[in-house]
Amino acid sequence: MRMEFDLKLQQTQKLIMTPELKQAIEILQLNSLELNALIEQELETNPLLEKEEVIEEDIYESNDFTELAKYIRETEERMYYDDSDDEEIEEVNRVGGGD
Repeated sequence: MRMEFDLKLQQTQKLIMTPELKQAIEILQLNSLELNALIEQELETNPLLEKEEVIEEDIYESNDFTELAKYIRETEERMYYDDSDDEEIEEVNRVGGGD
């Protein structure tokens, strides 16, 4: 009588649809009117949700897209370089031809 141990490795790939993923897919398929209606409905049904007021209203109300683009670029730079030193930012700007 011969005893034998055998070990096999099999790799598979699965996509598990979590409730969050299902919700994200549903929301991404909505147009802006449907999305606004959904947001209003959720605000009415869930007392813990609040609508955040826009602070930079003057930027959004103006039709000057250069100011809006500048604001977005500065915000992205602050977010990207948040953990970096000022010297690193200057070095990247100098090498990359930034402002």
